[in-house]
Amino acid sequence: MQWVKTGPRISLKLIYGEGGVGKTRLAFEVASKLREKNWEAGQLARLGSGSAFRLGANGTLLVIDYPEQQPECVQQLL
Repeated sequence: MQWVKTGPRISLKLIYGEGGVGKTRLAFEVASKLREKNWEAGQLARLGSGSAFRLGANGTLLVIDYPEQQPECVQQLL
């Protein structure tokens, strides 16, 4: 949450680690807290050319879980 308060306007954060340690849960807990602060925060079901997400007035957090399953789409998004 400190990153949200002090980080640059646009940034990318990568969470990585062994399977089952709680990376996904951490990302969605942060998303939940940010939605309480009127952010747009969550995950796209599937990335692709038709994918769109809203930009929030207070901020936007896009969670990309298992990016290795759709590398071309992630590369286009980034």
